[in-house]
Amino acid sequence: FFRHGKWALLDDFASNSGSNIHPFLIRWLVGTEAVALFAVAQKLYAYTLTLFPIREILTPVLPRVSDDPERLKSHINKATKYATAAFFILAIASAIGAPMIVYVLFPKYISSLPLFYILLFGMPWFGFRSVVQPVFYAKRAQKTLFLLTIVRIVMITGLGILLMWFWGIWGAA
Repeated sequence: FFRHGKWALLDDFASNSGSNIHPFLIRWLVGTEAVALFAVAQKLYAYTLTLFPIREILTPVLPRVSDDPERLKSHINKATKYATAAFFILAIASAIGAPMIVYVLFPKYISSLPLFYILLFGMPWFGFRSVVQPVFYAKRAQKTLFLLTIVRIVMITGLGILLMWFWGIWGAA
């Protein structure tokens, strides 16, 4: 646990902290109403991601083949290809289905749909990211994953502040 587990815990803490700072930045730079709109769009996006739990499938599978580089490479290539395609299809299906759900269940949040559509552009990339994380765990490279998570959070936060400064709530997405 102390060799690799601490890095996984720190990575999870850093990821959660990075996600939790976003609403505060939106409130500071755009306003309180924008936080609600962004939260609805982000929740829709998060629910959509849970429809294809590839990370939970790969986490127990990849360590079994981590000793054989050729099999691991083959599994990574296939998983990346299929996950990216699946998340692309899921993004298109959500772009079609989400407006119906929002119109019926949450009509006062209809104005969050354009933010949701902007978030959907990143969904195919999540296919790649959801495959890479279990690879780091399989290769016992949690420290590297943690450092990459820190770099990603710093870059996204810095870019997010800049984009929100210029484009408001649209920059947050």
